[in-house]
Amino acid sequence: MLALGCGPSSEHCTNVQKRAIQCAENWKRQGYNFDPNSMTCCQMFDRVQAIRRAVCWEEKGYIFDPNSMSVEEMDKKVKDIDRARYWKDKGYDFDPNLVTAQEMDKRAKELDEAKHWEKLGYYYDPNSQKVFLSKDKRTELSSLAGIHTGSTYTIPNFRTSTTYQNAPNLPRMRTNPVSNGSFYPNTGGGHWVSRNIDSGRFIQLEDDSLWQVEPLDHTTSWLWLYLTDVSVTESQDVFYPYLLVNTEDGEVVKAKLIAR
Repeated sequence: MLALGCGPSSEHCTNVQKRAIQCAENWKRQGYNFDPNSMTCCQMFDRVQAIRRAVCWEEKGYIFDPNSMSVEEMDKKVKDIDRARYWKDKGYDFDPNLVTAQEMDKRAKELDEAKHWEKLGYYYDPNSQKVFLSKDKRTELSSLAGIHTGSTYTIPNFRTSTTYQNAPNLPRMRTNPVSNGSFYPNTGGGHWVSRNIDSGRFIQLEDDSLWQVEPLDHTTSWLWLYLTDVSVTESQDVFYPYLLVNTEDGEVVKAKLIAR
């Protein structure tokens, strides 16, 4: 005899079966044919959502099989494909069927770092993330990073046309400069990165708002790429009164609005 909670009762099984039959009949009226003997109501619902999502993605040029992929898997694959196209334009060839978007970003960063140090005559080891005098990795040159990459620069003044040495290649602004800590009316989700400027020092969103990232957070925003989903919320920092949240992986940086 089964102990209480060890398995479903016959009455429970009967109710589940009746509900599956009813669900199958309802879906059939909408053009979907499901077998209530092999699928539950939840499985039918998930399959319908997958079919509908597959149709939506097909209209945009992506072909998926809703019988073998869920909605989440399709969305993730689209992101992988789009990221592979992005990196291909940058000269990197990644297979979205083998490498995820996050893995592409990591690999591209390693390749960029290696190219940077190769131009300076050194060798960058992606496994240890250290710089050496040569490929034999006998002499580590970690102290040279600040010498070669360190520089000082002034945040550009958008009210003038002055050219600043070492200033980032900022986008052509179609909007007006604002004062530090200015109010941003479009807080919440639904935003995405349109440009990552000067290795994460500035982030421009799809609504042309331009954000200066808190210096300690540059190492985080450095990898935020085009189309990265972002949510904007308020922070408790008077100097950087907003938080830019990368909703794809949960990364958060402090920022202040400098133009919109």
